[in-house]
Order: sequence, then C-alpha cells, then structure tokens
Amino acid sequence: MRKWTDLELETWIVKAGDDVVEKEAARGRAALSLLEKLIYCVWVADYGMRNAGDLVIASDVYSQFQEEAASLAHLVCPALTLHSRCRQRTLKGATLTC
Repeated sequence: MRKWTDLELETWIVKAGDDVVEKEAARGRAALSLLEKLIYCVWVADYGMRNAGDLVIASDVYSQFQEEAASLAHLVCPALTLHSRCRQRTLKGATLTC
C-alpha cells in the first residue's frame, strides 16, 4: 500500500474541502453525501489549525464540526468511530470532547 506524504495529505484535504464547499454553495447542504459532510468537518478542523493554530476558529466556522464528525465517522466507516469514553482535552482555549 502506498504511503502518502504529509504534504500530499494536506493538499488533499484542502482540495477536497474546497470541492465540498463549492458543492454546498451551489446545491445546498442536503446535496452533500455523508462522506462529503465528514470531509467538510475535517476541513473545518484543518482550517482552524492552519490559520489560528487551534480549534477555536474552527468552532467559529462550524460550531458542530466535532459532534458531526464523530457521528458521521461511525456511519461512513465504523472503524473510524471515536471512543465514547475519551477525556475532555483543551487546546488553547477550545474544549475538545471525543
């Protein structure tokens, strides 16, 4: 199996997220697949980390990104399901729950 470089993964999420944002703008949120909604949630987290170094800005962009990502991950791929007993963590003022 091919191993992706960090740069390839960073480029992929930016491009995939952009494609989802464009589709949502053109056709509405209801037109997005479950996978596209999950990609959007990951893109929002990536956006916050790249632009502010934390997830506070991500919550400003889409306040439900964490909850929706956890829910969608289970639906899209059960192997991605986040553990329900994770401890709360804080990253520069953003409380993360998983």
